[in-house]
Amino acid sequence: MKNPFIKTSDNNSEYIDSTCSINRLTLARLPIYGIDDEMEGKTVSQVFSTHIIAEEIKKRAGELGVDIGGSRTDGALVSAAVKYAIDGNAAAIDIIRKFGRRLGIIFLTLKLGMPENRAAREDWDDECWEYWQSLKRVILVGGLTSGVLGSILKAEALSVFKRANVEPYDFVLFDNATYVGIMGGASQIKAQDGAFAVFDFGQTNLKRSIVKKRGGEVVEIKMLDSLPSKYMTPKKACEVGASEEARKLNLYLRSCIFKTITALENTESIGDEIIISIANYVCNGRLQGDRAGYAKLSSIIDNYSEYLENELSGMLRRSVKIRLLHDSTAAALYFKDYKDSVCITVGTAFGVGFPEINP
Repeated sequence: MKNPFIKTSDNNSEYIDSTCSINRLTLARLPIYGIDDEMEGKTVSQVFSTHIIAEEIKKRAGELGVDIGGSRTDGALVSAAVKYAIDGNAAAIDIIRKFGRRLGIIFLTLKLGMPENRAAREDWDDECWEYWQSLKRVILVGGLTSGVLGSILKAEALSVFKRANVEPYDFVLFDNATYVGIMGGASQIKAQDGAFAVFDFGQTNLKRSIVKKRGGEVVEIKMLDSLPSKYMTPKKACEVGASEEARKLNLYLRSCIFKTITALENTESIGDEIIISIANYVCNGRLQGDRAGYAKLSSIIDNYSEYLENELSGMLRRSVKIRLLHDSTAAALYFKDYKDSVCITVGTAFGVGFPEINP
C-alpha cells in the first residue's frame, strides 16, 4: 500500500514529519495483559528509551552490583548491565528481558490497531493504522539493538507475539547498527568519484567519517573519532534562551565540520558534497522547529542547510554543498532494497524511517 506517512515537498522531494512518530503512541488499551500491565495509559516515550532503562538499572543497582556514582551516562549504565547479563547476572538479564517484552507490546499494539488505541492517536487515520498492519518487516538499528542486547530484546519481543497468538513482524537486527546512519547518508552522495565527509549528528555523539567512491560505488567508509554532542538541553526554538543556545550549538557544529574537513585535507582531496544526518525532521534543509535538541537551530534562520552551506563555503574558501537528512531516514536509506519494511532506530527514543523514501 502507499505509505501515508511520506509527504512530498514543493520540489518533489519526499520527507516525513512528527506524524510518523511512535514515541507519541498512547497505549490506551494493552493488546495483551499479564506481561507488563503498568504500561497501560502511558505513551511509548514514557515506557521505553535508553534513559528509562538506565533508571531501572539505578533502581536495581544493589542487585546488579553496578556503580551508579560519578557522571556515568545512561548509555554507560546500559552497557554495564549488558556485561553483567553476559556474565549471568539474573537481575541484569531480567531488566533486558523486561524491555524486550515492552518492545513486543509496543509493536503488537501497532499491528493490532485496537479501537481504543486508534481513538487515542488523533493525528492518525485508518490508513495510518492499516500501514502498520500491512508491514512485513521491522529493521531494528541503533545502540540498543547491537550484540547480545539486541538479540535478547528481539527474542522477548517475539515471545509477546507468540503469547498473543499473532503472526509477528520479521524483526531484523543489523550488526553495524551504530553506523548505519553514516552508511545510509553515504548513499546520497551524487558524485561518481572522490572522497567525501559524512556526519551523523545524534543526541549523544557527533559521528564523523570519510567516504570514498569509485565509479559510482562506495568503496570505503572510514570512521573517525566521535565527538560529544553539546548544547542539547530540551529547549524548543520558541522557548526563552533557545536562541542563545542555538548560537552556541551552531558554532560548535560549524567548527566540528570545518576542523574535520581541514584535517582530512592534509592527506585527501575532500569533495564539495557534505552529507549530514541529524536527529530532527528535515524538509528541504529546514528543521522542524517545534521539537527539542537540534530544532532550536531554526531560531537562527529558516533554512539551516543553506545557512550552514554559506558559512562553511566562506570558512573553507571554496563552494560546498550541504545535504541535511533526518537521522532515521538516513538509516533507512541503507535498506533501500527491503520491501514492505520500516527502519526503527532504538536509543534515546524511537526513530522511524522508511526505506522507500526519496528525500
